[in-house]
Amino acid sequence: MEEGGGPALRSGPARPVEDRSYLGFMAAALVLGLGAGFVLAILIPLAAATPSWGSRLPRLIQAHVWIQLQGFVGLFVAGMALRLIARLCGRRPLPAALVRTLLVLLASGAVLRLFGQVILQGQPGNLALLLAGALAAAGMLGTAASLALALARSSRRGRAGERPLGLRLPGGWSGQR
Repeated sequence: MEEGGGPALRSGPARPVEDRSYLGFMAAALVLGLGAGFVLAILIPLAAATPSWGSRLPRLIQAHVWIQLQGFVGLFVAGMALRLIARLCGRRPLPAALVRTLLVLLASGAVLRLFGQVILQGQPGNLALLLAGALAAAGMLGTAASLALALARSSRRGRAGERPLGLRLPGGWSGQR
């Protein structure tokens, strides 16, 4: 205790704040992949066995594949890439507002596509699919641009003769002369 009665402050380096922005991507990926993907995996055989649902079978299969690819794998990979790029480049994490915006764009594109293909029919379904494509494309382009910008900044800020991301071959050889 210090003289003022309060706890003594520790001296030394401050612990870096853990970037937990990937958790939203992981949660959305699990909800879409295990939730919607699992429900669709049950509905597909039922639709194949039920004559009245037979016309919806191709739409159910497409929605299931899209939810698994974009909704589960895409969100998982994007979340981890956005988290790890800062570490690989030796920079601070990407701004939280940017990461949240990318999450909303990617996840809403996947969810809207699910509704547009499975639930909505006709013109509303087509509009939902168009909007889903635009949202997902904006999220993918934003993610790619964020990663590319972080990589470009890391290669400019490195020490003389150092490769971006510290890439080295086994034995310490970096391939530079």
